[in-house]
Amino acid sequence: MLKGRHCEHPERLICGVVIARAYSFRCYPERVGQSPGEGSALKIVEYSQRFERQINDYQLQDVTFTGLPRKAVAIAKTNMEYHPSLAVTSDNEVTTFFVLDYGTDKFRYTNTSRSMLLRSFSTDDRYLRKGYASEALALLPAYVRGSFPDVIEIVLGVNR
Repeated sequence: MLKGRHCEHPERLICGVVIARAYSFRCYPERVGQSPGEGSALKIVEYSQRFERQINDYQLQDVTFTGLPRKAVAIAKTNMEYHPSLAVTSDNEVTTFFVLDYGTDKFRYTNTSRSMLLRSFSTDDRYLRKGYASEALALLPAYVRGSFPDVIEIVLGVNR
């Protein structure tokens, strides 16, 4: 079940929406009837050095509501609760980037200690409007369940 939480304090310019609680999640495609590229077989993987070139080449013009992947990867080098994650095609092309943050920032949006903050969510400009973001979100609950089994809630954090 989707549960929304609107900006209770607009002066903070930070919004949060609970996108999955106990892994009950519905995904509404960006374009009805269109799935990502033929045979995309999108999967979510944790960032590793083998994706460094693609992260450096990641094209993202509008960072109004997100953060740059390079910056997030740099933060993760010193913050063990910050988990950069990628949605990649069967050809290992990075289409979507996000961070799963197990730190205390999540408490801006939820009181659930067994939650993670989804932040810096973006799709490389070259892959926009092809359904990759929707598919990544649809895959997210299973990925979190497998990688972080104690987590029962994923909270979307949006910067503005």
